[in-house]
Amino acid sequence: MNLQGIILRADGVIAETDALERSVLNHVVQSAGYTWSCTRAAYGALRQHARRRDRYRHFVRQNLGHGRSSDDFERLIDVMTRHSGTVARELIDKDYLDPRPGARELASAARQEGVKIAIVSALPKPEVEHLMAHLFGEGSKRLISCITAPETDDGEESLLTVYQQAVEKLGLDPASCIALEATPHGAKTARVAGIPAVILLGHHDASEDILFTIDELPGLIGLDDQREASMVTPGDGIEILAALRRAHAGYFDVFGGLHRSYAMKVSDILKDKGSAVKAVKASDSILALAQKMKSDAVGALVVIGPSGKLEGIISERDIANGLATHGDSLTRMLVGDLMTRAVVTCAPEDPIAQVAKIMTQRRFRHMPVQQNGELIGVVSIGDVLKHRLDELQLETNVLRDFVIARG
Repeated sequence: MNLQGIILRADGVIAETDALERSVLNHVVQSAGYTWSCTRAAYGALRQHARRRDRYRHFVRQNLGHGRSSDDFERLIDVMTRHSGTVARELIDKDYLDPRPGARELASAARQEGVKIAIVSALPKPEVEHLMAHLFGEGSKRLISCITAPETDDGEESLLTVYQQAVEKLGLDPASCIALEATPHGAKTARVAGIPAVILLGHHDASEDILFTIDELPGLIGLDDQREASMVTPGDGIEILAALRRAHAGYFDVFGGLHRSYAMKVSDILKDKGSAVKAVKASDSILALAQKMKSDAVGALVVIGPSGKLEGIISERDIANGLATHGDSLTRMLVGDLMTRAVVTCAPEDPIAQVAKIMTQRRFRHMPVQQNGELIGVVSIGDVLKHRLDELQLETNVLRDFVIARG
């Protein structure tokens, strides 16, 4: 069945809300006249309670002990819960939260390609709507098909009911959707509703109910480094959507990533081009280096030490920068004077998509390949892009075949 809907958990997937919720709790507790403060570790224990009211009840009872009557205690929780919504909206308006990397780009890509987006949350619906308007701006109503959440913090809707309502509002078969959740409990709840699930926020124990876990949405396409949301591009959003389509189609293993049957790796490049390495020594002159680059028709050479170990890499850019800095004396200098010593390398098993992203971000065109500390090859940006295009074409063919087979 083709992917037709994506259901995103607002509190955890769209935005990391734990810090916000802890700040709201501390504010309303102190507004009630108490000096208690909930630490990050203590709040982690409170997350087992889905509703804010239940978290407040547990936290206050721990600190009060048995010093208050039942009526007074519940009245206090009522006041704190009512006040929490106002505090949460004030903090959101103060730019307390940013969208998690890739969320907005994924929603935009899905909208462009006709995949419906639903937002679900355990937070009260008015707060979720406020959160989405703040994070996605005026475009939130255009990008999002529906928002389902409890009407109030006292609402009777369970998370399972919320998921069922989301699918109903989308008008889709649950099996044609995929849920992006923030907790194992949420992912399993989505699966009970018949929706395949993905977990963000760390590598929790997977089960047959959960497709896989990732730290951030960009991790689906090999962007595992923690980047600011502004650095995720619309093109990344399209790739994330394609990755979710593959996941929904069953082409991901339990812990994420492309299935080994067609995930192209650096080793695939080396199979085509071979493992021969063109190299120079640190003691070679820059003039000899330039002559070797010309004769070998290459733009960079690795620098090998007496023991055969990688010592550095030097490129045309290094020569150009050296000429600008040292002028005529450049030709009398040695390779070791200009080479880059902190070399970024890759391994044969690294995905080509990840290597392409690193080379693009770091703005270099050659990357040595090492295995167990031994230099076994060099890949260029040209090698990477050629195989990346081949990989994308293969993925397209696999998806097309899958859709045809599933009808």
